[in-house]
Amino acid sequence: MELSPTDFAKNASKPLVLSEVKMALVLRIGARILASWQITTDESASMLMLSPDIILKALDGSLSTIQLESEQIEKVAQLLDIDSSIRSLFSNPENYHGFMRMKNNNPFFGGCTPIEKILAGDLNSLCNVAQHIRSLRML
Repeated sequence: MELSPTDFAKNASKPLVLSEVKMALVLRIGARILASWQITTDESASMLMLSPDIILKALDGSLSTIQLESEQIEKVAQLLDIDSSIRSLFSNPENYHGFMRMKNNNPFFGGCTPIEKILAGDLNSLCNVAQHIRSLRML
């Protein structure tokens, strides 16, 4: 049984016990989301605490198994949350794909891009960005 992005996002708050095959799928989903946001392989690797080679293998589908730490799985869950939020905020693909690289003068971002805010911090920073972007859907 494959783990769909929707199922993964729904269950992101529950403790997950994933096989190494499903972890590879989770990583592939996360890497593809980051690539769609124009995030470099090195930035993706840094954010997900992996080597660039692993990110490239996840992107091309050649990574069949991997053991991820709970923090790495949580980071992908937050990426899914952000992805869902910005997809609902923007109907224009250019805005959706470019949002994470756009300078943002919202007080939360303080002139930084969302990805700069994430890369400058840790899991907590990623969670805060996800929460902020999620809150924009409510406006």
